[in-house]
Amino acid sequence: MSRRLVGIAAALAVASMLSACSVSPEEDPVTLTLDDAKSEVLVATDDILALVPDDVVTERFPRAETSRVLFECDDPDSYYWPGGAQLKIDPSTDAAALFDAIHAAWAERDGWEITWKERGEAGVYHLDLYRSDGLHLAVMNLESNTVLDVSGFSPCFVLEDYDPNRAY
Repeated sequence: MSRRLVGIAAALAVASMLSACSVSPEEDPVTLTLDDAKSEVLVATDDILALVPDDVVTERFPRAETSRVLFECDDPDSYYWPGGAQLKIDPSTDAAALFDAIHAAWAERDGWEITWKERGEAGVYHLDLYRSDGLHLAVMNLESNTVLDVSGFSPCFVLEDYDPNRAY
């Protein structure tokens, strides 16, 4: 399976877990724009990738700046945007150390909840990072520790003229 298909499959799997996302009653109504939401995902993804030592990166794949899919939130005319990035990494990379570094860096940030989904069984690592406003990142090593995948899902944003035939 191609890296792009693996990434899409991983993103869709995480997206399906997020399909029940909603704003809780004590939170403000959705006021974020599409551009703001995309920026949140792209900046957070870049922050994670910055933690990967250059000497283990063997290739940087171009990331998609648009998505053909938006996922509905519970509020009317509100959606979340999926994005992310992948790096090809040396298969001998110490995945435990890399994921521990990501965990430690994000555990220090206010408003974030970090959850281990997989912690090294059969060499597989998967961290979920949730920010209190709904931003979600899933970080995992794929393809026998040769690909680091960061899938991101924005907080909900308002988009009144959604067109499913358009890329966002």
